[in-house]
Amino acid sequence: MSEGQAPPPAAPAATAAAGWAPAGVPAGMRGWMTFVAVMTILSGVLSVLSCVGIITGVLMLVAGISLLGARSALDGIHATDPATWQFLAKLKTFLVATGWTYILGLIVAALVFMLWGGAIIAAALAAAGQR
Repeated sequence: MSEGQAPPPAAPAATAAAGWAPAGVPAGMRGWMTFVAVMTILSGVLSVLSCVGIITGVLMLVAGISLLGARSALDGIHATDPATWQFLAKLKTFLVATGWTYILGLIVAALVFMLWGGAIIAAALAAAGQR
């Protein structure tokens, strides 16, 4: 380890409840991998169905399926090299940030849909009142 470089974080202990987590894999990483993969696949499907985003949609499908495969590959890991702990911690940070981006996007989309629906209903009621 070079001077000025932080030591890798301590490996989390594998818990009996999780059962799958080897030493060094951050807790919750598998769940975030699943969520991000599913959301990426759903986004890819919606892009492909739009016909405009076929190319990007296919790439998103491939990325989501690959992430699910990587999550399944975690089951085969029984121990990790301490040199990879920092990488795995940073990867989990990326997955968490991406997951929260999807969650916030869904919340904003729901709010826009409700406001848009409310505006349509208000316009319909106003039009009905003018007759």
